[in-house]
Amino acid sequence: AKSRIWGSLRSLRMFRIANSIALLFWTVHLAACGWVFCAYMHEDPERTWLYARTVDLESENRLFKQPQFDHWCHAMYFIVTVFTTVSFGDISALTKGEMVTPLL
Repeated sequence: AKSRIWGSLRSLRMFRIANSIALLFWTVHLAACGWVFCAYMHEDPERTWLYARTVDLESENRLFKQPQFDHWCHAMYFIVTVFTTVSFGDISALTKGEMVTPLL
């Protein structure tokens, strides 16, 4: 009985769509975490994208000094723009590790 229920769920279009969206979100999340981790592991934090990115246009409020959730949000934005377009150019990789990470 369990396999029949599972088989009927898998045949539902909405279940497949939800499954695909969850897989896409998980993939983007892992790529974003990898990109943030790459910046964290760099020996000179001032040479990473986290330090180069400012949070607002009026001041020199660096993303590096913001909470880690903000780092993740900006990394998710970067990964989504890289996956869906040719990027916007507002965030760019500065180190070799940051350049290679989105390619993986």
